[in-house]
Order: sequence, then C-alpha cells, then structure tokens
Amino acid sequence: MDPSVMQARNQAYLEILKWGLLAIREAAFTGKTKLCEIEADHIHNLPSLLNDANEKRHHCYIVPERKYYLEQLERYGEVEYLEKQMRSYKEPWTVLMKAALPELEAENSAARAKLMGHDGK
Repeated sequence: MDPSVMQARNQAYLEILKWGLLAIREAAFTGKTKLCEIEADHIHNLPSLLNDANEKRHHCYIVPERKYYLEQLERYGEVEYLEKQMRSYKEPWTVLMKAALPELEAENSAARAKLMGHDGK
C-alpha cells in the first residue's frame, strides 16, 4: 500500500470518528439513545482499521458497513440527522472509496472472468 494512500485513509477514519463522537454526544444530550446506538455501531471498528494493511477490511467498511449504517438511519426516520451526517462524512467517505477502488475493480474483473469461464480452471 502506498504510504500516502494509507495516510489519507487514516485521516479519513479519524475524521469519521470525530464527527461520529460529536453526533453521539449531541444525541445523548437530547435523549435520542437510538441514534447513539446506530452511530456507535457505525464507528466502533474504525480504530482497528487505522494502519491496517488488510484491504478486505477497508472494503467491508466502505461498502456493506456504510450501507448498513445508512439503512439504519433511514429506517429510524431521522431525515435531518441523516442529511447532516451525510454532509459530515462526505469528504472522508470519498477518500475511502477512492482508496478502495483498485480492490473493487480487481474483484469485479475476477467475477466477470469467472462468469465468462476465464477463471483459469
């Protein structure tokens, strides 16, 4: 992994942690414990991703875990909160998605090759 990509990725995770913790504090102050639960579930694994070389773990956060987080907020019905968090997380999520693109493209190419019968078997 290119050190500059790892540094950018780490910075993005720290930014998400910052906004997530601020959101938890605000939600707790206003008594919205369900939002605290959703937000804590969203960010609890991020510290372990700092400096982690396992690309699959990063992919897991930016694709299925992020999707699950957004689905939870949609189900809860806090539209204003969801919009605010989307604005807060937009830049770090963009950084993480760009870092994950080579891995995602490789997975897609492998899947296409397998479907086409070109998987080397």
